[in-house]
Amino acid sequence: RWRQLYRQPPPTPSSDRLHVAFTLGALVADNYLALQAGDAQQFRNNSQDLLNYCRVLGLAEKVTPDVMAGSKMAETEDWDALRTRMLQTQQHIEALLVEQRDEDLAILLNLGMWFRLFDITTSLVVAEPEFKEKTLCLGSVALLDEAVVRFGRLSEATRANESIVLIGGALDMLQRHWSSKAGSPNQE
Repeated sequence: RWRQLYRQPPPTPSSDRLHVAFTLGALVADNYLALQAGDAQQFRNNSQDLLNYCRVLGLAEKVTPDVMAGSKMAETEDWDALRTRMLQTQQHIEALLVEQRDEDLAILLNLGMWFRLFDITTSLVVAEPEFKEKTLCLGSVALLDEAVVRFGRLSEATRANESIVLIGGALDMLQRHWSSKAGSPNQE
């Protein structure tokens, strides 16, 4: 039932680079969802959105070959190779952002991917109240802790941004409820 978790295509990218980077991370996660669903058409459509967001950050020219190779792998249903290509593409985008001294954008890309994957997995767990392994939502508490540390590496100016404050608040709330001290999470 992976296809039930698809979202509408994102809006036209804004000029807010912070928002674009976070959304770009969510698009990377949506490609993982299309991969899991084995949906080549959705993967290609999502990849076009991903390129549009890369264009705003000045990365499209360098990322296009990776994305096109991934789309070809989806078309031929080479899912194992595509999984590896997607990770390489994500890492390439992050490296390009760091190379152009946009470390905050690289962090936001990573956090955007993490939050979208959290959204996907949480939807699955909530839909099945009897599901026992609720930490599937996070991957692991250590992964959540790493996301919190990554958020802390954002510059002060970025963390003060109105939208980014919301991300920090969500991470803080999740860490309070999902820490090893909080015990096993409940359905709520």
